[in-house]
Amino acid sequence: MPENNPLENQIEFAENPEPRCACVLLLDTSGSMNGAKIDAISSCSQLGRPAQSSAAPAQPAVPHRTEAARPAAPSKPLAAFSFVMLASRRFFGIAALAGPVVALLVGVVGLVKLATMPTPATASAAAPITPATPQPSTSAGKINPTDGAEMIFIPAGKFTMGSDDPDPFMSDSHPKHSVTLDGYYIYKNDVTVAMYKKFCDATGRAMPDPPPWDWDNTDYPMVNVSWDDAQAYANWAGVSLPTEAQWEKAARGTDGRRYPWGNRWDASKCAINRSEPAAVGSFPTGASPYGVLDMAGNVWDWCSDWYGADYYSHSPDKNPRGPDSGDDGCRVLRGGSWRNFVVVNFRCALRVRYIPENWDLDIGFRCVARQD
Repeated sequence: MPENNPLENQIEFAENPEPRCACVLLLDTSGSMNGAKIDAISSCSQLGRPAQSSAAPAQPAVPHRTEAARPAAPSKPLAAFSFVMLASRRFFGIAALAGPVVALLVGVVGLVKLATMPTPATASAAAPITPATPQPSTSAGKINPTDGAEMIFIPAGKFTMGSDDPDPFMSDSHPKHSVTLDGYYIYKNDVTVAMYKKFCDATGRAMPDPPPWDWDNTDYPMVNVSWDDAQAYANWAGVSLPTEAQWEKAARGTDGRRYPWGNRWDASKCAINRSEPAAVGSFPTGASPYGVLDMAGNVWDWCSDWYGADYYSHSPDKNPRGPDSGDDGCRVLRGGSWRNFVVVNFRCALRVRYIPENWDLDIGFRCVARQD
């Protein structure tokens, strides 16, 4: 699907056509669309969570089915004889009533029909039924020994970053451009409550204020963390927060797709419009081309970069690390969250600015590591 498809440029709603929060629908008085996006997140915080979840439950991947092996096709003369015998038995009642002429006609029609049929293919030539969403191999991954995180390797090379979509909320993603990155590892899932508790126990750092669902679900993504909290965790785990470029390549691969799973929106592939987040990895069919999970929905991810609205107009084409300072002192968030429902939030190229000292119920993070 082209990046500037006019049908895709209209505001799309993932679930309910009536917005329940001001998310990405506000414009600041200066006319800045970037201001609109940060105001949108703040408005979500003030309005609170949706009263009731209307999101569809996670859809399991369609299991791979293979056709059972079939014997080799019989020769046509033998098949013709078998067909006549079978037809004679099947239509015996008719033949008994209508006489031998009807039985003979049935046999002749069967022979003509069989003669025009192609020889059946064997099982080895049959095309397999493709699974709904083939999952990439993660054989190149490894485990971080400090926090136990599974990491997926993203190979070095070029990818398409940004967008030329005229949607005003994508304006700071202009222009679409080619970027080359060194190889690196990225966490397959967001940092969980259990992993963050381990960090706090090891360092004496206090857990943040709990969300309404508390910290009991330890496989939920960690939330209520500021950029500084996420950076402290990364330092402890011997890793770092991803740059915008690293995050985006892991999310969309090298073909410039809109969403981690492809170019068509599918609300069943991510955690959106809910009353709380889902356990990490609950939507395997929404995996990125590399097998990274929850890159759309569940929680926004902190990136290491300062936010610059026009940074793409002059950013380096190899290993960009963001500007030296941020517009209004802001860092970057990526990916959308469980309480968003406007589809543009889940675009791989969407950028959102946020004050690094702030935190929220739908802001988390994942980490990256350099290639050995």
